[in-house]
Amino acid sequence: PQIEQDIQSTEKACAKFVKKFRNSDFTSNPTTLLNALKSLNEMDENPSLAKPVRYLGLLSALDATDEAVNKKLNLVSQRLTKADNSLLFFGLSLAKTSKANQKKFLISPSLAAYTYYLKSVFQDAQYHLSEAEEKILSLTGGCSYGMWVEATERMLGKKTVTHNKKIIPLNEAVDAIGNLNFKDRPKLWKKVMEEMATLAEVVENELTAITTKKKITDELRGYKKPYTASVINHEDSEKSVEALIEAVSTKGFALSKKFYKLKARLHKVSALDYSQRSAPIAPAPSINFAQATEICRDVFY
Repeated sequence: PQIEQDIQSTEKACAKFVKKFRNSDFTSNPTTLLNALKSLNEMDENPSLAKPVRYLGLLSALDATDEAVNKKLNLVSQRLTKADNSLLFFGLSLAKTSKANQKKFLISPSLAAYTYYLKSVFQDAQYHLSEAEEKILSLTGGCSYGMWVEATERMLGKKTVTHNKKIIPLNEAVDAIGNLNFKDRPKLWKKVMEEMATLAEVVENELTAITTKKKITDELRGYKKPYTASVINHEDSEKSVEALIEAVSTKGFALSKKFYKLKARLHKVSALDYSQRSAPIAPAPSINFAQATEICRDVFY
């Protein structure tokens, strides 16, 4: 019952926001915009909005075979996506405000708490589509991306391997590798890879669907590079990402090879198996609570 109450609460909150601001000129001055941003922020800070999906998502993670939970999660996600789509007008309208208004809003003391958000909206405006097109992409995204990912995760969740004469879930086996000694890691890793390989054909189609969907979206929005959208979403810059790629693929890669070659020598093997790449070369130091507290305090000071 609480799930349904929370969903209805979200739908009502979105409907109330739409009724209040959709046909209003909320970008006319800093005061009207502040009122709208505060209302939007109040919804974002309401925990009941995210609870249903988080709860059902965690249930699904505990048991990927529970079809009742997966079906409920899918239905809930559809309703919440529809409610969320009703708010698309706000960001799109805000992004279209005049350059004069943009400058005024960015230097307004009353909007200081929202300056970063406003700057992001104005910078992304060039990639916005119409409200109808944004809704279509949002609604179909779950079919062309989300469902593929969920299906693969559910199939992987049903996979098992035998470890220490016990049958354990594949995800648990992956986590267990990090707790094994150096010599035992490759054996379990091989079993994990053999199980994952049984889904190779499915995953190939999944990745094809996801990359095709992304390519179409990028072309519609006018992104010049394949990673432009990711850079924007991660609040970074193309220049810094490209510099990182250059550093990693040249000096960084050479340093990495040197590091793992040295680590293999310390482990007295000719080469490391992939599962052994993070294995420690010595026992970790024992740190008591008092020492840990002092270290953390020093760091934060």
